[in-house]
Amino acid sequence: MLNMKANIDPSELQPPGEYDFEKNFNHRAARKWMEENWLPRSPTILITTSKMVQITGFVIINIFLFFWKDDKLCQVTWPVLFLSSSLYTTLFALFSNFFVKTYLSSTQKSKRN
Repeated sequence: MLNMKANIDPSELQPPGEYDFEKNFNHRAARKWMEENWLPRSPTILITTSKMVQITGFVIINIFLFFWKDDKLCQVTWPVLFLSSSLYTTLFALFSNFFVKTYLSSTQKSKRN
């Protein structure tokens, strides 16, 4: 049988909420790293737009489901239709808000030194 006990010295443990990486976190270095290593702007716009198109497709499918609800081949209950419509509408609103604020906003964020 495996020995699952951890051999940890209690004196080496830090109190909760006090971690070295939190105290010594360099925000400027992290921001510089993110600007250098994250995806450029055009792929991120493409990804966001494709997600919005996908969500729009799901909203259209839900509209069709509303009209086909009583069909014997497509049996959908009201709670499922309501929850999925709420989910996709909320996701579309969130993605649209993100898209407008991130890519279409005319005000540029100030760069900190």
